[in-house]
Amino acid sequence: RTFYKMDENLMIDYVEKYLNCFPKKKYTFVKTHFQYNENFLSTLNEKNFKSLVIFRDIRDVMISRYYHIMSDKKHWQHKLLKNLPEREGFIKSLYCKTDLYPAKEFLEPIKYYFNWIKNWLKAEKDTNVKFLWYEDYINDPIFFISEMLNFLNFNEFDANKIENIISKKREKYRTIPLNKKLNRVGKNVSTFRLGSTGYWKKIFDEKTSKFFFEHLPGNIEEVLNKKI
Repeated sequence: RTFYKMDENLMIDYVEKYLNCFPKKKYTFVKTHFQYNENFLSTLNEKNFKSLVIFRDIRDVMISRYYHIMSDKKHWQHKLLKNLPEREGFIKSLYCKTDLYPAKEFLEPIKYYFNWIKNWLKAEKDTNVKFLWYEDYINDPIFFISEMLNFLNFNEFDANKIENIISKKREKYRTIPLNKKLNRVGKNVSTFRLGSTGYWKKIFDEKTSKFFFEHLPGNIEEVLNKKI
């Protein structure tokens, strides 16, 4: 698919132009980190698009982000963190701005990701939106994929076969360092690093936990999977 320009603000301002890139007689999916926007979502609903929103424990999100930064020399926080001890670097990744920050307005990463989850949760009653949690995929991948297929009315597909393909691809990617996966071309780009859940427990000592929870803009229970 050839898109107008994959810029979040432009997508919001020119929704119709963006959606016209989707052929009407072909299946298309787009994987994004798009923030919740009520007007944009309303337009998607009017055209009968369906949205799958996948959340993850914000503690693991922020740790995965830290390792991503350490592997990506082009990231705006990389130079700031690269020579710091792990926990110190992780803490700084949560809030520090550098001269390389690309946006006009700065929001501390820990606040940005908290708000990303909390704001999307506003769409909980939207029948064209399906909420899923990454932890549920790890616990029961077949059920997780089946939930997606049922929501999309793709019942002709087999969840077991899909998971088998995903699993083989994941094992292949495990052998490639993250810094190399980030620099691959087109659809071969991957940010996959570590698929485990609860990894934050290995990083969160008393000091790290204290800083993390003091800088959250709300109660962590607001953005966690209540089933876990």
